[in-house]
Amino acid sequence: MLIKVTGPAQMIGGRSYCLFSSDDGTAKVPFPATLSFITRSGTTQTYDAGCDDSWRDMTDALWLTTPWTDISGEVGQMDKTTVKFSIPMDNAISLRTVDDNGWFGEVSASGEIHVQATWRNIN
Repeated sequence: MLIKVTGPAQMIGGRSYCLFSSDDGTAKVPFPATLSFITRSGTTQTYDAGCDDSWRDMTDALWLTTPWTDISGEVGQMDKTTVKFSIPMDNAISLRTVDDNGWFGEVSASGEIHVQATWRNIN
């Protein structure tokens, strides 16, 4: 099971940041981002996400299994886990643009979270 975040990004000091832009594109502001989930051992696994389109392994996630009946009446199971995507809005790097200018106003960004999984029916 793999997960990644895609969106505008920029490397700064060896770390990828999600890049938010003003409507006119003149202000480009970096924000850090993380993905986290609870593992089978009960600990929290956190990855620096950075909107960088890189896959992260979440095979060790804690899954909740519940019975499920599909539309044809066949009984199976549904497996679910919770993944948290966080963008702290108070990080010091986000006080300045990528050009090292102060900024004021609104910036925005769009992106996607992708999950890649393989299920095997092994009896």
